[in-house]
Amino acid sequence: MNGVIPKYLVHRLFPKTKFSIWIDAKLQLMVDPLLLIHSLVVAENADMAISKHPYFVHTIEEAMATTRWRKWWDINALKMQMETYCENGLKPWSPKKLPFLSDVPDSALILRKHGVRSNLLLSNIQ
Repeated sequence: MNGVIPKYLVHRLFPKTKFSIWIDAKLQLMVDPLLLIHSLVVAENADMAISKHPYFVHTIEEAMATTRWRKWWDINALKMQMETYCENGLKPWSPKKLPFLSDVPDSALILRKHGVRSNLLLSNIQ
């Protein structure tokens, strides 16, 4: 949880930068970071690229694993959150959701273009 501020608010810590890369300790970067930025953000005209979860494609699967592994102390709050998501239309992932390969991002790798749109998106995270 200590990585939340630098992970999501890099644009606030380094306001003059055009791009940022967050790489979690569980990953090892094997290619040039500029190549990653160009291929996943610039060439795709995207504001952000986030790695896909290695095991789960549906949010409920991730919540059940979080409960099973006791990664979250308040199981009832997690259950209520998932029920709220389902009540508001969360459906299991299916090929109909393409081009999205998963409903579960894994924030081990985050590539961001710093600009008005991405700054607005992540400025509300607390």
